[in-house]
Amino acid sequence: MAVLFVVGLQAPFRSSREFSKKSFITCRFPEGANDYSVTPHINTQELTMSYIDGIVTAVPKANKDAFIQHAETADAAFMEWGALRVLECWEDDVPDGKVTDFRRAVQATDDEVVVFAWIEWPDKATRDAGMAKMMQAMDSDPRLNPEKNPMPFDGKRMIFGGFSPVVDFKK
Repeated sequence: MAVLFVVGLQAPFRSSREFSKKSFITCRFPEGANDYSVTPHINTQELTMSYIDGIVTAVPKANKDAFIQHAETADAAFMEWGALRVLECWEDDVPDGKVTDFRRAVQATDDEVVVFAWIEWPDKATRDAGMAKMMQAMDSDPRLNPEKNPMPFDGKRMIFGGFSPVVDFKK
């Protein structure tokens, strides 16, 4: 059974392969389509979507414990400021590409790993307010003060950006 998740709304599709809830959400799958072969059109103008900050950086392999401690300390502030989830991921299976790849994107050296992270916010307004608080707290909050909680990596090679989800499949 396919399930549509939209802003916390969970509703199973009926056997007719059609789901309609609150007139602004209508999804129809053609007969014979499997659950993930067709992307339904959803009018997102009336829906609130989460907002994602994505981060990729290179961290010296020897600094794994220091990185985890730094992230646990700093990420707690994002949670206080409205983030729904913060996930920090240590490189495990990151292949070298022929044209570009994660390692090249952050100029990782042989003694470094790639860390891929994201912060999920309930919406862009909450994210913008959280980031404003972060900028204000850089000197006053010890969790974010580089002198009290130094980054165990070269922040100049960190890449980051904000993203609006366009597809969100969940089980």
